[in-house]
Amino acid sequence: MSTITTKDGAEFCDEDFGEVISELSSRSANGLDVALLWQQRDNTASVIVVDHRTGEAFQLNVHENDNALDMFDHPYAYAAHRRIDYGWPTHGQDFRIAA
Repeated sequence: MSTITTKDGAEFCDEDFGEVISELSSRSANGLDVALLWQQRDNTASVIVVDHRTGEAFQLNVHENDNALDMFDHPYAYAAHRRIDYGWPTHGQDFRIAA
């Protein structure tokens, strides 16, 4: 089960959204959280990035011919290649990705 905890202690998990999401891998370093998630309902994967230093986040959808682990290891390169805006504002909330 995947959980996101806000600065004020509120926790949100995959069950809150009515679908089964499995965390395949995650890492945290220097204020950056990265998670590789799999949605069982539609058999899709995505990489979620939360940068606590800038207060921004983004999501990369893993397509059929993508290398999910490479995307997990290099999310900013894939975001730049896909011209994805890094700027989902977290509105001052302290989101953390945790298993």
